[in-house]
Amino acid sequence: YGHGLYLAEAPEVAQAYANKLTTVNGQAVSDQLDGRVRYLNMLKQQAADGDVNAAKNVPVIEKSIAELKNQGSLYKTDIPDEAVARFLDWDKPLSQQSPEVYDAIRQMYMERKITVPSSGPVGSMVHDLGMNLGASGDASKYLASKGIPGIRYLDGGSRSAGQGSSNFVAFDPEMIRILERNGQATGLEPWKPGEYRLKDL
Repeated sequence: YGHGLYLAEAPEVAQAYANKLTTVNGQAVSDQLDGRVRYLNMLKQQAADGDVNAAKNVPVIEKSIAELKNQGSLYKTDIPDEAVARFLDWDKPLSQQSPEVYDAIRQMYMERKITVPSSGPVGSMVHDLGMNLGASGDASKYLASKGIPGIRYLDGGSRSAGQGSSNFVAFDPEMIRILERNGQATGLEPWKPGEYRLKDL
């Protein structure tokens, strides 16, 4: 989805990414959690069958799982409404994009003398254009230069339903305000209307 800062609307999606990206002793937390949960389930089954030692180990493994889940950090962030309104919606057709995105996509196609597709999600159109631009960083800069500050797309749990919570890719790191880190306030305030000004990268 391009070069930028990735954020998740759903807390459980953010936690899943934190677990994948955080490593302990050189191994992703998510991989370690998978192994420990399987081991815990096995111990619980053995305990139910009367294994006293397994029963004693159940709370030990449960504690280790809880400690592992607390690794890494979760941030509560704010993106200015003016920017979000101009994010390209990956899963919607061109006709359902904001006027700014609609005009920018049409302009990109005209610059390359390509006929604008009449249907389908705009993400596939941008992907096709991006293949002509080289690296994802170049594509992100190009979109930003056309007034598109980022991309939103349905997360894995929402994609099959075609609606629900989204993930976001912000091309400009300065548009992200971190309001909380692991539940602790940072002292920063959400963006006020008109405070953020869109810019090219």
